[in-house]
Amino acid sequence: MIGFFRPFWSYNILAMESWLKTMSEQGFQLADFNSRTRRFYFVKAFHSQPSMYRISYAKQNVLPPALIKDGWQKVVHKGKWHILQHEQSNEIATYPEREGVIRRNKRLMYLFTTLLIYFSFALLPLVFMFMLFIATGEFNVSIVGNPFAVIIGMMVPVLLSVYACYSLVKLNKANKQLLFGKEKGIYKWRRKSYKKQANFSRGKLAWKYAPDRLEAWLENMALAGNELIAVSRFGARFYFRRTKPKHIRYCVDYQNHLDDAYFDLHRQAGWTLLYSQTGFLDKWSIWAKVYEQGEAVPQLYYDEGHKLKHARRVTMTHLAFLIPAILVYVYIFRDFALYNGDTFKLLVFGIIIIQFTAFFIQSSLYYKRMKKKVERY
Repeated sequence: MIGFFRPFWSYNILAMESWLKTMSEQGFQLADFNSRTRRFYFVKAFHSQPSMYRISYAKQNVLPPALIKDGWQKVVHKGKWHILQHEQSNEIATYPEREGVIRRNKRLMYLFTTLLIYFSFALLPLVFMFMLFIATGEFNVSIVGNPFAVIIGMMVPVLLSVYACYSLVKLNKANKQLLFGKEKGIYKWRRKSYKKQANFSRGKLAWKYAPDRLEAWLENMALAGNELIAVSRFGARFYFRRTKPKHIRYCVDYQNHLDDAYFDLHRQAGWTLLYSQTGFLDKWSIWAKVYEQGEAVPQLYYDEGHKLKHARRVTMTHLAFLIPAILVYVYIFRDFALYNGDTFKLLVFGIIIIQFTAFFIQSSLYYKRMKKKVERY
């Protein structure tokens, strides 16, 4: 029996499953794993068939009958972790669910986000000291006690913050792969191929603070014979194709949670996905649907109460970031004005404050417009 150390195996379940399959192709079958030491143990099987593996995270220990009937068998079970094996002797019709792994990753992401916020506050004194050094050019600090202990005390939150950031990035990427594996591939192919067919493009920044304005702009472009066919990866540039004037309804949608079912539901209703951004805190989609003049304008959501809740969620998400950011930059601007007076730096921070304030106003006005619109119905 041989063992392999995989310290961060749970951060990328798909890669782990692929590795287990590769090991089986080399004649090594998984025999056991230790969740505490992060070691996986294999035995050499001379007459084994390459196997497919699936890793699930669930409380129940019994496999669903459908999986057993389809040829899946449990190889290892440790706590809530289950590693299932399929020898691929027949076509696979059913697969173990991923929801348990996705929920676990989300809980860890919230935990690491909380830790990151906590350690960010713990590091604020160091940040202010650094800012003061930049502003005044002086660094007068006296260390009381053991300097080594003080340095270690400062390094611990830094290292833990780095670990939290690494974990957030890896877990977010893993959930994207689990949730949007098929959809992201389709969307990426569409974006690359359709961008080549575009006649022209237009830049549009900060549209997320006023998504209704973006919808109106895109619909007016379609009426003028310019149909949106693709959006750049980060949503800053829109690619158009010249066609005859069309009536196209565009909907810019923000969601806290997305999965393949979300995309399938709207696609089955006749909507076309033109843009999708699936970040940890930022999940935006742009949908389009052609309709004829005189027909009812299609809506992604028909419930007016839902639309207002959607607008409130978008606005609150933005304000939760903008308000602290504005306060921090105002504080920095004040410090530079008092201790430094560097015109260029004051100008830079002043522009940032004005820009963030403009975003704040845009987002607030968006909710106000949506509220008035809903009240009219």
